[in-house]
Amino acid sequence: MQRDGRSFDHGTFETIRLMAVERVREGERASAVISSYGFNRTTIYKWLAMVSSPGKGVKALRSRPATGRPRTLTPRQEKQVFAWVNGKDPRQYGLDFGLWTRAMIASLIEQKLAVKLGLTAVGELLAKLGLTPQKPLERAYQRNPEAIEKWKRETFPSIASAAKAVGGEVYFWDESGFRADTVHGKTWDKRDETPVIVRPGQRQSISAASAVNSKGAFWYSTYQGGLNAQLFVRLLKQMMRSRSKPVHLVVDGLPAHKTKLVKEYVVSTEGRLTLHFLSGYRGSIQQVRSVVARLRPQPQEAFLRLHVFAGEQAQVDWASLGTVMIGRARRALSCFVMTLSWLRALYLEFFFDQTMENFLRGHVHAFASFHGSARILLYDNLKSAVLERRGSLIHFNPRLLELAGHYHF
Repeated sequence: MQRDGRSFDHGTFETIRLMAVERVREGERASAVISSYGFNRTTIYKWLAMVSSPGKGVKALRSRPATGRPRTLTPRQEKQVFAWVNGKDPRQYGLDFGLWTRAMIASLIEQKLAVKLGLTAVGELLAKLGLTPQKPLERAYQRNPEAIEKWKRETFPSIASAAKAVGGEVYFWDESGFRADTVHGKTWDKRDETPVIVRPGQRQSISAASAVNSKGAFWYSTYQGGLNAQLFVRLLKQMMRSRSKPVHLVVDGLPAHKTKLVKEYVVSTEGRLTLHFLSGYRGSIQQVRSVVARLRPQPQEAFLRLHVFAGEQAQVDWASLGTVMIGRARRALSCFVMTLSWLRALYLEFFFDQTMENFLRGHVHAFASFHGSARILLYDNLKSAVLERRGSLIHFNPRLLELAGHYHF
């Protein structure tokens, strides 16, 4: 397995260079040393040439400070940019749009700090600060955070206590509208000839009212058009039908909820239904989504159960186990795994790389451990086994095929 030295930090790569040269000086073959680290075999000779340069020695292998253009903003200025963007609305700074863009942030930096940055530089700065583009949650501008907190702290506990005292339940009610809009996207056609897509001229829509409690109990009903007092009373009657427990229903301040007709119906239930009104406008589509997410069935993981005879089949694969420290160097650790499908017996052997030699060596040692080989060995698309795959046509590694011919699997 080939490694790219640029993926290591400077300190680790310097340690590898020093250890590799030291091992060669102690008598190990240069090709074997560099192979153990997973680098290209020509790399070790470049390091040895650097060490043999007059007047340099092992100092030539030391890491040097990276060169490059100095940072445009100071650490303090970067923190200031984070404070401007994080949780803030661009309109607070006199900008025209309510969502941040790289161009808007670049304009704000130029206005506040007199530093001009390009869009790419702004994107890199935001990534460095841990700021990512995200779809914001929606909140109604009518929300009153202070009234909401007071309602949660004082009003709702009293509602829950009143419902518990009479053996009732607390439900939360809301209405939603759904509309089937045509989804517009892009398609392919000849240059300068805009394609035409036929779509329906009328939009279909439907409304729904629902009630949910804290235990996940859910009721809903659909209807056409807007909600008025008569329709609200009809929906309440549907919800209360066949209910044996009193219901304390929490609704928002929609005018249709507060009419004289609704009040008369609530009185007629003789305590079976009590309405409570939210303060501070707590309505939010996220509340409905969170309840639906809990009620939605979770997809089951698909799998295929294999039925085989004893000794008929085994499964082979590599497992990557991260890295381990060997002396002063950090090296990758891999595990060769062979599993007997019927017995579920495992053979494990650990290697510092996933070379073809180690892959074949793992087979031979596994066969010796199991006192024989299975008739069929299963592989996924790991590179040690499969060189190329086109549909059902598989080009196996010739060296693996030689091993299969020898052991007759």
